[in-house]
Amino acid sequence: MKRTLVLVIALFMGIVFVTGASAQVDPAEKSDATPAKRIKVTEPVRRFMGEVVSVDSGAKTFVARGRKGELTFDATRAHISPAVRLGEMKAGDRVAVIYIEKDGKNMAKAVGKPAARAKRPRPGEDTSAAGKPAANPESR
Repeated sequence: MKRTLVLVIALFMGIVFVTGASAQVDPAEKSDATPAKRIKVTEPVRRFMGEVVSVDSGAKTFVARGRKGELTFDATRAHISPAVRLGEMKAGDRVAVIYIEKDGKNMAKAVGKPAARAKRPRPGEDTSAAGKPAANPESR
């Protein structure tokens, strides 16, 4: 009885694996079947971090100053982070922008706050716990 049960289960598993393998689509056939869904990127995506200089909420544009100088960004089709809303953005706010250059304009794709960076110790600076004062001197 056990031997026939094991034989039936093995036969069933063999059929399942063989039919599953034959149902898989060849990747070469798959790419030819859907050429319309492929997106061709013509403009390189760029990144910018800086400080807001001015904002025009009506035109949905803003000017920011960073290492690359002052750039004007068009944010009409940008995904704007809830932390940085265009109407609430003001001069002096730090922003991170992902954008493309299209027809001579900087079209923002995403606008947000830059991630906080951890402070790096300066050369010769003491980073050990012994160099820092205790948070609560009474706990000793």
